[in-house]
Amino acid sequence: MRIIRVLFMRPPDEPPPPPPEPIAASNIPVAVPVALEEGVRVLEGLLREGWPDCLLYTSLRGPRFTSRLAPLVRRMVEEGGLVVGAVGPRTAEEVEKLLGVKPGLVPGEYRGEALGRLAAERCRRVVVARSKRGLPDIVEVLKGAGVEVRDIPVYDMVYDDRLAEAAVLAHHAHDYVAFTSPGIAEAFARALKRLGVGLRARVVSIGPSTSKRLRSLGLRVDVEASEYTVRGVYEAVLRDAGV
Repeated sequence: MRIIRVLFMRPPDEPPPPPPEPIAASNIPVAVPVALEEGVRVLEGLLREGWPDCLLYTSLRGPRFTSRLAPLVRRMVEEGGLVVGAVGPRTAEEVEKLLGVKPGLVPGEYRGEALGRLAAERCRRVVVARSKRGLPDIVEVLKGAGVEVRDIPVYDMVYDDRLAEAAVLAHHAHDYVAFTSPGIAEAFARALKRLGVGLRARVVSIGPSTSKRLRSLGLRVDVEASEYTVRGVYEAVLRDAGV
């Protein structure tokens, strides 16, 4: 059986799930999440004031870095003053596990823009608790619908240039290199330039936002996942490889 080797660059707190046969997945932790306590305090203040009627999370790290606010979030949800939204099922699981509430808003398409459209239908004042490097799409959708928005960075993603260079060198031994965020695409592109080497493996992107960033960096996109998850990336690789 032919083994299909796929390289992921992922944060150390989020290794890819076990791949289906015949994929063999490697993981290099290029991106490191860092808590921004000031942002968490700002979020706490807004919640205590009762300002938002919706609290949105666009990644599973948002609930992790705001988990100390769980009693406050639970109380507001129980009193009917707050609805929590999650960008997809994994983020929804983290919300339920760490905050103790079931998200009332989860879009069928796992993108920030889709969550923004869903929230715009029922929210007047929204807090988006997310990465400092989050894409503008969700905020643009909400503001375009006339919703008041506070975009609160509760964590940042720090990219390790040395590990990005290691990923560039390692990708030569893989059939595919998988990009799961625009930031990782940027780190990889910088490393390619510093090392002066070409992109040899086929490129698989987790979704439209990452694909757009790859192309803007001058990198090709050979295949894009139709479901914007790591499992969707695996499925895209299998389709592309004709398995």
